[in-house]
Amino acid sequence: MISSTVFLLKTLLNSKQLSLNLLRSAFVLKQQKPELVALASCRRTLGYTTGLACIGLVGSLLVTSSARALPAAGEVQAGPAQINQVNPDQLNIIQQSDRAVINWQSFSVGEQQQVNFQQPSATSATLNRVTGNDRSDITGRVTANGAVMLVNPNGILFGSTAAVDVAGLMATTLDIRNQDFLNGQYSFSAVPGMPAAMVENQGQITVKEGGLAALVAPGVANNGVINARLGKVVLASGTKATLDLTGDGLVSLAVDPTLAQQLQGADGKPLSSLVNHSGQINADGGVVTLSARAGKAVVDNTINVSGVIQARSVAERNGKIVLSGEDQGVVAVSGTLDASGKETGQTGGKVNVLGNLVGLFDNAKVDVSGDAGGGTALVGGDYQGKGTVANAQQTYVSNHATINADAVSNGDGGKAVVWSDNTTRFNGNISARGGSTAGNGGNIEVSGKQLLDFQGMVYANAPYGLPGTLLLDPKNIIIADSDKQRAAYISDTFIYWDGANYRGGGTASNQAAMDAAFGAGNWENLSLASTEANPFTTGTGNDYKFIFLDGSDSQAVNLSNYLATNSASIDAWVKQGGHLIVNSAPNVGGNFSMGFGVTLNYPNYAGSVVAANPSHPIFDGSTGTAFSGNYFSHAAVSGGGITPIISNDSGGIVLGEKPVEQGLALFGGMTTANYHEPQPQASNLRTNIIKYASAPTPLSGNEVFTQNPATTATIAPSQITKITNAGTAVVLQANNDIKVNSAITTSAGGNGGALTLQAGRSILINANITTDNGNLTLAANDANAIAAQRDPGAAAITMAPGTTLNAGSGKVSISLNQGTETENNPSGNVTIGSITAKQIDIVNAGGITTQNDIITNGGDINLTSSGGTINTTAGRLNTSGSTGGNITLSALGNIYSGTLATYAGAGSTGNGGSIILNSTKGEIDTTAGILNSTTTSGKGGAIALTAAGNISTGDVLTYATDSRATAATSISLAKPELLTPREEI
Repeated sequence: MISSTVFLLKTLLNSKQLSLNLLRSAFVLKQQKPELVALASCRRTLGYTTGLACIGLVGSLLVTSSARALPAAGEVQAGPAQINQVNPDQLNIIQQSDRAVINWQSFSVGEQQQVNFQQPSATSATLNRVTGNDRSDITGRVTANGAVMLVNPNGILFGSTAAVDVAGLMATTLDIRNQDFLNGQYSFSAVPGMPAAMVENQGQITVKEGGLAALVAPGVANNGVINARLGKVVLASGTKATLDLTGDGLVSLAVDPTLAQQLQGADGKPLSSLVNHSGQINADGGVVTLSARAGKAVVDNTINVSGVIQARSVAERNGKIVLSGEDQGVVAVSGTLDASGKETGQTGGKVNVLGNLVGLFDNAKVDVSGDAGGGTALVGGDYQGKGTVANAQQTYVSNHATINADAVSNGDGGKAVVWSDNTTRFNGNISARGGSTAGNGGNIEVSGKQLLDFQGMVYANAPYGLPGTLLLDPKNIIIADSDKQRAAYISDTFIYWDGANYRGGGTASNQAAMDAAFGAGNWENLSLASTEANPFTTGTGNDYKFIFLDGSDSQAVNLSNYLATNSASIDAWVKQGGHLIVNSAPNVGGNFSMGFGVTLNYPNYAGSVVAANPSHPIFDGSTGTAFSGNYFSHAAVSGGGITPIISNDSGGIVLGEKPVEQGLALFGGMTTANYHEPQPQASNLRTNIIKYASAPTPLSGNEVFTQNPATTATIAPSQITKITNAGTAVVLQANNDIKVNSAITTSAGGNGGALTLQAGRSILINANITTDNGNLTLAANDANAIAAQRDPGAAAITMAPGTTLNAGSGKVSISLNQGTETENNPSGNVTIGSITAKQIDIVNAGGITTQNDIITNGGDINLTSSGGTINTTAGRLNTSGSTGGNITLSALGNIYSGTLATYAGAGSTGNGGSIILNSTKGEIDTTAGILNSTTTSGKGGAIALTAAGNISTGDVLTYATDSRATAATSISLAKPELLTPREEI
């Protein structure tokens, strides 16, 4: 610009006659900007005798050229249309046909300029294609009564002063064939040979009600405001796209990773997200879609939302928000997704947050609550991973993130699902309450098919209706509160070092924390050298919390060159809580060794040292390390600990007995793919890092995704009871086994929520369960489990001796479903301890054995074995109360019982309950106890024993004790083929 100014001034001063062509050549860099019109006017007004008179005008025009720009050199390609420049600040495009195509040399609108499209109707559209080399910078005003499509492969920027008011808008760097546009077929693709560019909005874009606002490019950012009431907003990243105007947005997205890596934002810095939204989108009653498809390891996040997306309900029309990172995308949300319906009578809408790695970070908020009913929120997938939406591999919800699917006034709570096919870490809050005046609680699922870390809170209670449910659904579930059984995950900063450079781990949402720890711009290349007194501290009090030393590449890295002289520093660093992870698995060749030179002692240290691959020993020197089988253990331990260091290279994890206060980190299933990416990032570095300590530490935003999880979720009882205490039902569903190792005790003032344990194979009860009147259901060999996740072997339900189940006035249901040997899921036995409930139902295809008393207060007890035997001789079955409940035992095989008591209590006028025993192919033996169905003044219950084989009884009692009794009741003992009709005694 400076050179063209000097050239023009020299020309004006040295020539008394200036042709318009010379003026144009002087402005060759400006490519026919509107300033030429003004200069030509100056020439016509003043003549050629005094060029100096125009110098002031020329200077002012040049100075303001970036702020005063209009589209230039337009040529109509299809459809009759006129291009009229009314004045230097306004350009009108008057279109006579429903569709028109115009090619422009450039298309920018300065801050004081305005472009108006006058079209036949609101359904008309104009395709504006830029054929020059300049980006479109729109800082002024654009209006249209129809739709405007702007195609510029060089990029498009709506500046902070931009104001776009049109019926519909599509801004894209992708091109479309004229004929496709004219035919209404909106298929776009990148221009061959053009570098990747982006579309960014910093201003305000408004489309009419029901209109479309779409920004489509390899990189898309919205830092401004987009308004589309009852319409559709699309932010989409791809190099190919098909726009679906009748559906929800975009389909068939594709991207070339090599192009995406070249992307830069308006500030000239590389993009950290393909689709980034930090502004405001308002589309009440409409649909908002953020969609991207990215090659692996292209950027930190595929979709990043830190702003607000609002698609609230309008009248009876719900809003919908869809974030789709597709099969390889990282979708990070730290802003607000609001599809609520808060006005009277409205229901909540729908929010989908989907991708390969999905996270709700910081104070992320998903709101689908509604006055008359909650909506649906799907984070990572749909219920149990089913349905039509794509499933995430890993899903994370931070401790300050919330998902709200409440019914506000009346109606049922909505549906909220947090799912992954691999690992789910949930630390946040979900609410799906019933209405304040009427309605039931909603349905909540938090599940990881392989691993579930549940540390959050859910609410699905209903003040005037039935409580909702919570489903937890990993492969295995262990309920335990022992510190040796629970896992807390390493947090704070992460350092990756491959022998040459440090690389910080972490997501874009946590870059500020990384900068604070290591200095802005410094944490990607921090040298580690043996000359440093302590390579593990910044010297400013910001110690590296977590360091990974990688020797798995093709180069032979000898870490002893760097660490051998620093053993004292390492020892001190670990003592203060540092965690050192070492991977010596050279998957493509090469080895390294580490020598500390001194013995490392870990008495009560907060930190840990971990060997990541036992097949390649890494410690040498006097470390006291022993190699045995598939794990390392550190032998030289002060303070009486046994094995503070353990590593495992298989899918499982080996735990060593050790004092609780000592740190311990573990690895499992190490592969090249886990740790060796072209651009290491948190999503592929934080693999199977588990610290066992005295208390859990919540995950922070920079280590949320792990690639090879363990297959067992360990859940503290408090995580369950804080939900059932609120009256919300909890469903724990494991595709394999469920083990209860610590007591579950609900204390809800008599209003405990129901608890359901559903296992694909077995349920093992090793501790007491109390539900405070909530129903308790144990279901094993569950047909709804994923067969591939179920380990082979017979299913069983087993209560350890001395354990109890107490549901108060609630119901206990225990079932072991029928399996088959051919499908490798046969049924085993049900072994039951003490149970207290209002009603008890136990069903099994195999045998049923009780080890202690089973008691109801006047409720029924039903035991059914469709293919085995029943044995209750070790305890009583007692349904006595003011009115006795019934006892029914039905088996294919033999029935052995102790005392069966169904009497009505003393002073009661109620009746005794019935005792029914039926053995289809076996015998009945009740000699270990008595059968008692007596009453004081009511009626004794019926007692009927039917068997194919022998019937042996002890005492059988059914009578009334005073004159108020109305009648006695029958006792029948029958072998069906011998006694017809039934004998009565």
